[in-house]
Amino acid sequence: MDEILQDEITQTTDAAGEVITEAVKANSSEPVIEENVPVEPTNSEPVIIGAVSTETVAEPKPGVELKSVLEALLFITSDPLELDKIQEIIGAGFSGQRLNKKQIQEALAVLQTDYQNRNNALQLVEIANGWQLCTKKEFASWLDKSAKNKEIYKLSNSALETLSIIAYKQPLTRAEVEHIRGVDSGGVIHNLLEKRLVRITGRKEVIGHPLLYGTSDEFLQYFGLASLGDLPMLEDLNKS
Repeated sequence: MDEILQDEITQTTDAAGEVITEAVKANSSEPVIEENVPVEPTNSEPVIIGAVSTETVAEPKPGVELKSVLEALLFITSDPLELDKIQEIIGAGFSGQRLNKKQIQEALAVLQTDYQNRNNALQLVEIANGWQLCTKKEFASWLDKSAKNKEIYKLSNSALETLSIIAYKQPLTRAEVEHIRGVDSGGVIHNLLEKRLVRITGRKEVIGHPLLYGTSDEFLQYFGLASLGDLPMLEDLNKS
């Protein structure tokens, strides 16, 4: 077996940046290429070709971001905000996706819980088919002193009676209200319309097409109701 005598070793660098180690036979001038050693970049980490990171970046929680936006909207709005209106204001929402009502409702619930856990004067309530920031009831006595210039409705017994009939029997006509009360109710209904506690809902399909009356969102706000479904049951009122 012929033995290669490595009397002389030379190193060269090819065009690809690889170091070529050459052994020259003692009895031949032809180099024998034994190994190619890749040159690693100096002062840097080795580059791994084809490596793919499996780490995923967590999407921002829509509820966490959304509740702050909702809080800002509710803060500058004096009237309750309905879900449809909130959805319209926010538009495309977050991450380019349009938020649905369920997502908004969930964020409102989170914000409502946050206010319940805070030791302050504000609360988030569902009222008049919408949501509103308002003060807690225990601060009412102090607020009454600062609200002297604000229009406050003080309803008479006849107004409360008429309003109750309309609330539970709506929609109904003036004649139907008067039939239940037994007295003329035109003036009372007119005052309730001026106070925006009652509204005209249409006309009844009978001879003369009389106006139909129903309660308004201001009625729900006045009595602190989220919807007409929160009205006490008539059976419960009769028992009390």
